[in-house]
Amino acid sequence: MLLSNWKGANLRTVALAYPQFEAIEPPPSSEAILAWEGVLQPFSDCSKLGFILDDLRMDRSVQVQAGSLSHDPDCKAVHRPLPFLDRLRPSEAHFKITVLAYAPKRHPQAFGKSPEITKRRFPFHDHINTDGSICPYSANETHLPWHGQTLPTFLDYVAIWAAKHHVWEMTGSNPNATWLGSVAPHTPSEMLRQVGRNEPCPCGSGKKFKKCHFAIYERLRVEIPIHVLR
Repeated sequence: MLLSNWKGANLRTVALAYPQFEAIEPPPSSEAILAWEGVLQPFSDCSKLGFILDDLRMDRSVQVQAGSLSHDPDCKAVHRPLPFLDRLRPSEAHFKITVLAYAPKRHPQAFGKSPEITKRRFPFHDHINTDGSICPYSANETHLPWHGQTLPTFLDYVAIWAAKHHVWEMTGSNPNATWLGSVAPHTPSEMLRQVGRNEPCPCGSGKKFKKCHFAIYERLRVEIPIHVLR
């Protein structure tokens, strides 16, 4: 697909699937070719909030529509009560998000702008990347599942991440707080073990691992261990 067609397709699909997001000019300091800004309210429908959060806790699927999570009507799971439900404020979970899109092979990025979601504000947050972008993908994915998919797919991941972040913040925003679902170690040794040399680099650049961060992880493996969770 031509780049112009890819850009046009994403502008149309985001406008349809996430009408609350407005296309904006990408920051001049970035290499982004498209950008959007809008608000996610993952709990705008919280009639079955306990079921939704239990599904996220158990890595089961939930439905996402325009950033709002709902319980899958086909779910057959037996849901367990969650002890932290009374500490949540689902109606206050509003997140102003900026999304940057790059050339198709490179992963998009999302940033929590208001309220601010950064390492400066949340130093114990293991699901924010070093550049301030959020890491919305699931722990069972060894490399980021992008492959040039349309931006609404990525925004669905971001909406689920926002729901998990709200729970984490409301349960303490510290190393003992609750993060729903599995997490995966991102130490250099783990990344070298999990990712094949010819697979896409976990950083989302679109390059093969051996031509991107492989040498960096090899060096870090013999230096100070780094423990980062996705």
